[in-house]
Amino acid sequence: MSSIATSGRRALWSTALTTVIFISLDATAQAVPVRYEFGGSLVFADPSTAVGPGTRFTGSFVYDPAEGTISAAVFQQTEFLFGQTSSLSVQVAGQPVYSSQGNLGMGIATFWPETILVLRQPDNQDGISPFLEFRNIGGHLVIFPSLPPTSLSLSDFPDTGFVLSRNPGGQTLYQGTIDTLIAVPEPGMTTIILLLAAGCICRRSLCRSQRSH
Repeated sequence: MSSIATSGRRALWSTALTTVIFISLDATAQAVPVRYEFGGSLVFADPSTAVGPGTRFTGSFVYDPAEGTISAAVFQQTEFLFGQTSSLSVQVAGQPVYSSQGNLGMGIATFWPETILVLRQPDNQDGISPFLEFRNIGGHLVIFPSLPPTSLSLSDFPDTGFVLSRNPGGQTLYQGTIDTLIAVPEPGMTTIILLLAAGCICRRSLCRSQRSH
């Protein structure tokens, strides 16, 4: 009788824990920003920057697909604007040259057989703004124009461009091509993975308990 009661209590606790895990998963999954780190080589640098072609640049951008709002839409073109969880930063030769939080813009254009995705950020206090372009010239990608993409890959966008300019006047400070684009799990995604692992452990424990009785 005691073993039956113990087994019942274990099952009850396991069920309760599983319920809490799935509730937490649902809440966490509703708002998980997407973070990417990118890198490439410059093909042009303004003489005032003291660097030259071939210099490496790196950076990162963050956006939450669920947070994007359509700021403009015309035939086969959509502009999204992301809120304060979005960001974009750039370093050249290991030195920071741009960083901004919020108001990341994403534009998507689909003209058969070409698909273009661009990222832009407003001018910072020095009038500097970045422009990242990802193009698929040889093939048309299936992208829903009303939804921001949840994943990006250079295999889908093999033709890339990067420009950092200064306004007014649109002076190009740096220009290059992007050759690396890596998705980096945000804390929210890490939480989901840990909760899933806890759920698996809980289920195995319950199964072993039931078999032993």
